[in-house]
Amino acid sequence: MLHVMERKKLIRRYWDGRRQVYILTEKGEALVEMTPTLSDAIQNLVLSILKIKRAEPIEAINTSHLS
Repeated sequence: MLHVMERKKLIRRYWDGRRQVYILTEKGEALVEMTPTLSDAIQNLVLSILKIKRAEPIEAINTSHLS
């Protein structure tokens, strides 16, 4: 996964002594900032296709009984 992200220029790797360190590039930071917006947009699209109105945020729904 890290190699794919590195090839897509989302992260950069460098050596810090005995370990490798990965940091987000500007492109990676932009993707991270955009992700919640895309996630909400996708959820709203699916809900509108299914003609469901969201009464509460999905995170707030109790799913403990499903385990």
